Amino acid sequence: MEKSYSFKAQPKETTALNYILLKPDDIKEGEKLPLIIFLHGAGERGTDLKLLKVHGIPKYYNNPDFPVRCICVAPQCPQDSFWTILTHELKELTEYIIATEPVDENRVSCTGISMGGFGTWDLGALAPDLFSCLAPICGGGQRRLAFRLKDIPIWAFHGDIDNIVDPSLSLEMVQAVNKAGGKAKLTVFEDTGHGSWNPAYEKTDLIKWLVSHDKRDNLK
Repeated sequence: MEKSYSFKAQPKETTALNYILLKPDDIKEGEKLPLIIFLHGAGERGTDLKLLKVHGIPKYYNNPDFPVRCICVAPQCPQDSFWTILTHELKELTEYIIATEPVDENRVSCTGISMGGFGTWDLGALAPDLFSCLAPICGGGQRRLAFRLKDIPIWAFHGDIDNIVDPSLSLEMVQAVNKAGGKAKLTVFEDTGHGSWNPAYEKTDLIKWLVSHDKRDNLK
């Protein structure tokens, strides 16, 4: 099942976010599913929701071989904005979905590509208690906030010849999180440019990894 919605966070001056909601058609009464928040890159900004299915989790969700049973929410960033300045809106949207959909609140993950990779790092740092794990792809974050991510499993990805977002930005964040006592790892794909999300989602078990974590286990 796929539906489109619009969400407006509080207070009034926040930005409204359009998003698509993907979930199985046969959810049973009382069933709770993992939730994946997917943050797209800069090229998918705007008002055309079809762009949200060009890359990442929404691209694969309806494939017969999609490997997990979950709910996916993919918001769309307005044309002239960036995820890193919309983290409050993303946090409230995530909380709204948890409250209104059959979501297992202990298995809520976020992954994003490029601009969405930056957004994943920043959203996780803003609201670490919301997420069971994070997977930022070809992004970067704020090293001074890395301590806030120390209890969240993180799997970052980058291409070694990315000339759009320097691979050092992922490495520096992973190192900063681990220096703070965290659980971050980085996979760097050889001879791969900016589109490292393709091998990340297609050639690793990342999608299964996203739904495998329970945030109650993160503090053990």
